[in-house]
Amino acid sequence: MTLLQPSTPRVSKADLVFEELRRQLLAGERKAGEVLSTYTLAEEFGVSRRPVMDAVARLQGAGFLEVVSQVGCRVIVPSVRDVHNHIDIMIALNAFAAKVAAERITPAGLDRLQDICDELDTHVANADLQAFDRVNVTFHRAVVAAAENPRLEVLTEQAWDLAVFFRYPRPLDMLPQLQQEHRDILAAIRTGDGEAAYRFAECHQTHSKEWAGDPDKER
Repeated sequence: MTLLQPSTPRVSKADLVFEELRRQLLAGERKAGEVLSTYTLAEEFGVSRRPVMDAVARLQGAGFLEVVSQVGCRVIVPSVRDVHNHIDIMIALNAFAAKVAAERITPAGLDRLQDICDELDTHVANADLQAFDRVNVTFHRAVVAAAENPRLEVLTEQAWDLAVFFRYPRPLDMLPQLQQEHRDILAAIRTGDGEAAYRFAECHQTHSKEWAGDPDKER
């Protein structure tokens, strides 16, 4: 595979390598524990090693890869504790976003969240877990967008990426409860109750720890 040429001078080869490797990681095309050679990646993408090394460094900082001396890098194998630690970050970011959204959301933002909730109702009724998961992210992105904090959007997008990569299961029978929690978050935001929105969002995100497993059992 050879990368496309940058579409603008601002898009570097390192950016293209980063985005393609990120896509592969999120799609499950690069498996946990897989060793990646920067030489092989450079050949695969048709670039020198420098853009690959820059992209690898960014992916290491994002939590996807770890550098292995004299080997290259390896896709991380997250422990349950690693996953729980990341969920704690997700809780903090999304609960804060819900609180701020309650203070700043516009009528258009409320309509957007309402439409997403209505779509989620359909996926719950159809027991369509894949569609629910996709629109679930859309709901939370809309809450973050309503907080009108660009830096918060960047941080939550990065956190969502790693959550997708970790792939902890979401039980099908939990969908009705999760959807009710979405509606509770929306109701609190609609009434401008930031503290309630924070509590509902915090509780909503905490379920993920149950699905990820018990870190104490790893010992």
